[in-house]
Amino acid sequence: GFNNKRFDYAVLRGYTNHDFRALPSIDLLDEFFQTHGFRIGLGDFGAGTLGAEKTADGLTSLQWWKEGKIKKIEEYCRADVDLTAKLFDFALEHGYLVADRLNQGLVRFPLELPVEKLLGRPTSI
Repeated sequence: GFNNKRFDYAVLRGYTNHDFRALPSIDLLDEFFQTHGFRIGLGDFGAGTLGAEKTADGLTSLQWWKEGKIKKIEEYCRADVDLTAKLFDFALEHGYLVADRLNQGLVRFPLELPVEKLLGRPTSI
C-alpha cells in the first residue's frame, strides 16, 4: 500500500478489532521515509516515475461523500490502488522511484523493498 500503515489501517480500526499492523505488508511511503527521512505524495511519485497523475485527492473525495457520489469515491480509490501497484512493481524491478521534490526537478530516489518480509524467505527479484 501507500501510507496504509498510518492511514488505511487507522480507518479500518473503526470497523473491526483486527490488528492489521500484524499482517505482513509493505507500505511504500513508510519504506521511502525510513530510507530518505521525508515523505513524497503518491501523485508526485506517479507523475515522476510513470507519467501518471492521480485522479483526485482526499479532500475531493470528502466532498464527493457529502454529495453522495459513492461511485466517484470508489473509482478514485481503485485508481490510487492501481497507481500504487504500478509504483511497487517499478520499484521492485528498477530499485528506485522518481519525483520532483520541492520544485527542483525530477530526482531518482533509491528504494529497495523488503519483499522477503512478505514471502518469509529471500528472493531473487
